[in-house]
Amino acid sequence: MTIRKSTLMLGVCLLAAGAMLATAFGQAAPGGATPAVRLAVIDMGEVLTQYNRSKDLEAEYSNRAKTLNEEDEKRITAAQKLGKELEQLNPTSDEFQKRYAELEKTQLELRNWRDWQDSSLRRWRINKMRDLYLEVAAAVEKTAKDRGIQTVLRRDQTDLTADDVGQLQTKMAFKQVIYSASETDITTLVLKRLQDAYQGKGK
Repeated sequence: MTIRKSTLMLGVCLLAAGAMLATAFGQAAPGGATPAVRLAVIDMGEVLTQYNRSKDLEAEYSNRAKTLNEEDEKRITAAQKLGKELEQLNPTSDEFQKRYAELEKTQLELRNWRDWQDSSLRRWRINKMRDLYLEVAAAVEKTAKDRGIQTVLRRDQTDLTADDVGQLQTKMAFKQVIYSASETDITTLVLKRLQDAYQGKGK
């Protein structure tokens, strides 16, 4: 039953992809003529990996995460110090109660600080990644229009290694381009446009 469902899903995905490509290559125009549609492909993974701004953002993310980890370690050390001091006190003393309350406050502040910083860093990365993708998409559009291209499809280097049939079928189903001639690939052109513009901003 699982294999049949997986096969059915693969068939549906392939039919959908075929319909999309058929539409891209041209619907019948008035009078029965088929309009000429210029297609191109791009390896978005390659662009997003090699674009210098993407590399800089990843480096900035790593630095931010490192700074937060260092601060986290300091706060943990402070809490541990309070805990050790607490062990030396008489549990029935006023000083113990005071230090215990201080320790609880420190631990609570640490948890809240972690949650806030994790959320903040996650939002920062999401926003930067979204901006980066939109920037690349705009460069793709400009490059396509410059070359009279109406449709750009994503070409990827799909790894077809899999642990089971279902996983393999999923990878095959979502592979958007099976074959494309090298002259239809605008990856290098788009990447150069992005790099030149980014370098022009002083990067």
